Amino acid sequence: MAKTETASSPSSSKDKGKSHRSSGGSNHGPSSQAQKEPRRRELMFFWYCCECGEGPMTKGTDKVCLEVNCQRPMCRNCPTEKKIIYPSD
Repeated sequence: MAKTETASSPSSSKDKGKSHRSSGGSNHGPSSQAQKEPRRRELMFFWYCCECGEGPMTKGTDKVCLEVNCQRPMCRNCPTEKKIIYPSD
C-alpha cells in the first residue's frame, strides 16, 4: 500500500505542473500583441492668420499667410495648434 501512496504523490505533483504550464501558455497572447508594430505618428504644428483668418498653415514651412491679398508674416497674435497626424503608408 505504501507503493500506491508514493505513486499517487508524484502524479499529483505532475498535475500541478501541468496546470502551471497551461497558465504559462496563456501568456503568449500579450507577447504576440507586443510584437505588433505601433502606428507611426507625427506631431504637426499649424497656425491661422490673425489678420484674415486663413489657415491652417504649417508652422515650419509657411512663414507668411498664403492668402493672396494678405501675405502677413506669422506673429504672436496668430493662433496656433498642434495635432497628432497618422500618416498612411
